[in-house]
Amino acid sequence: MSLFPFELNAHEQVCADFYQTMTPELRHDMIREWNWDFCPNFLHWVVAQDDCELGTASLIFWSSCPEDYEMYNENLWPRATDEYFFTVREVLERAKENLYTRQTVGYEIENFRLTEFKSALFESDNVEYWELPNSLKRNVVGSDVPKGLYFSTYLNMKGVPEHLAPRLKALDGYLFRYQKEKEANDAGGRA
Repeated sequence: MSLFPFELNAHEQVCADFYQTMTPELRHDMIREWNWDFCPNFLHWVVAQDDCELGTASLIFWSSCPEDYEMYNENLWPRATDEYFFTVREVLERAKENLYTRQTVGYEIENFRLTEFKSALFESDNVEYWELPNSLKRNVVGSDVPKGLYFSTYLNMKGVPEHLAPRLKALDGYLFRYQKEKEANDAGGRA
């Protein structure tokens, strides 16, 4: 159960349904390769699951740039549309409660991420609100997940349950159109 409210849209629900069919390693690789511009509530859903791996939760936490949110506290939140703030808080609160009990996959924190977080926290008035539990301060020991597991499964539809295949193909079409629109908008902004 999530500590912060969110809803999955239809595309995010397809991702969630597919995610539930995967091994911890495949899940971790999917998140590592995730397009952070797409379906942010899906990432919140991942970290709110009882079977979320500590390594995957750490990956999402540190990839969400938590140092960008340290000026906020329980009385001051960023704009309501910034879903990543709530994802970061979900990981932090669940980690403080030791709710990430699975540790199959490993995760190594990039040094600059921890340094930036500590630097921003030093300048913040919200030290207690953003205090990291030990599980988020250290590397997570677990299996090394080779890159490419997710794409070889998803693109080849190997191991994809039959009932999900049409929904994933439709999602793939949506993602392709989404990326093309984003590229066109980005190019238009530079003109």
